[in-house]
Amino acid sequence: MSQSQGPLESVSFEGGAFHDSFAKGKSSGTLQIEGDVLIFLTDSGESVVLPLETIELGSGGAADRLVFISSPQHPDWTLFTHDRKILKHPGLQRLSHTSDQVRGISKNRWMARAFTFSVLGLLVLAIGLTWLLKDPMVDYAAGKIPPSMERKIGETAFAQHTMGRKLLDTKEIEKAVDELIAPLIEAIGSDRYEFKCHVLEDPTVNAFALPGGIMVLHTGLIAKAESPEEILGVLAHELAHVTEQHSMRGLIQAAGLTLVLSATLGDVGGLAGVLVNNSAFLLRMSFSREHESEADEVGMDFLVKAGVDPRGMVRFFQRLKEIEEEMREESVTDLEVPGLELLSTHPATEQRIADLEKAIDQLTVTSYQKSEFDLDAFKDLVRKELK
Repeated sequence: MSQSQGPLESVSFEGGAFHDSFAKGKSSGTLQIEGDVLIFLTDSGESVVLPLETIELGSGGAADRLVFISSPQHPDWTLFTHDRKILKHPGLQRLSHTSDQVRGISKNRWMARAFTFSVLGLLVLAIGLTWLLKDPMVDYAAGKIPPSMERKIGETAFAQHTMGRKLLDTKEIEKAVDELIAPLIEAIGSDRYEFKCHVLEDPTVNAFALPGGIMVLHTGLIAKAESPEEILGVLAHELAHVTEQHSMRGLIQAAGLTLVLSATLGDVGGLAGVLVNNSAFLLRMSFSREHESEADEVGMDFLVKAGVDPRGMVRFFQRLKEIEEEMREESVTDLEVPGLELLSTHPATEQRIADLEKAIDQLTVTSYQKSEFDLDAFKDLVRKELK
């Protein structure tokens, strides 16, 4: 039933219509509400007239943005417009059946929007929670990697790094290295890893440890060391990166969140395969400040348990820091000066050194047995092999 109202101004809305007579069944045009009728006029001049009292309104399209209009008087015609202002036209508002339909369309669109925003909100929440739980998930996934697979990752990276390079692997040097690191390995007491240390001909002052417990000492570091405690201090720090799985965590994080989630849910095989194939990335990896600090703390604990003076670690980093500063001040570019690669991969900042000294001052153990390892004899063996 219509409500009494005076003549209404004619208003046009851009739209279109579906009808079998049109090419491809569709034509664009304009919709006009004039008095009690709705007129659709195609761009080519065809038209149809629908009495307002007979029309049925609906919505559809993306986000329900389109308004569809039909009438049982012309069942083969369906009109549409994207201009939702048509729903506010007084000609539709004054009729009870169309005003009810308008309210229904508005309600449905509101519910659709509410549902969309709810889904988006849940998605954002899920992404946020996943981001917040990323580190725990990475840690969990790292713990699920079998020791044999971790060892394989380390061996693959080691083989790639040493390809075409000289390893000092004589029985005398291997025996000396084993003797040097024995107290440290015994103190660590790991059931997961079998530690093995190699000496690599390389003038850069560096040492590193790979997943699975493979250690590498550069001849440049051995040459710079002034005591067994200094070498053991560096190795303790590197081994802490292994036992705390810092390299593994970095690799897993780089593998992507999808693989991390998959491993967290139990599919470790796919992640392990990706890690083996990308093990070379380990050789370019830098550790976060948090991991460096943790390696300092855990490495110092290894040294104390082994009865090794942890001040050797600090002295070595201090001396390297001083050499680096002298080289920078003098703008040294002489290729014969060994590169301080250890500082580029493990920055010995003033703060880190200060933190190490503070931690040593707080130790209850204050005396340590001096290492009986003959460093000079070890250096002679190395120099002999380098000739």
